[in-house]
Amino acid sequence: MTALEKVLNKMQKLPTDQQQQLLRFVEFLAFELGDRQVNQESENLK
Repeated sequence: MTALEKVLNKMQKLPTDQQQQLLRFVEFLAFELGDRQVNQESENLK
């Protein structure tokens, strides 16, 4: 079972409000990663 499958399996068992919290957390992590990638790319251009 992949990590994604494990997360989905556990997420489906959570109440809806906690699923929303988890979604916001994942979106935050994706945002942070995007910022880091942009910053790394600008550093590489120098």
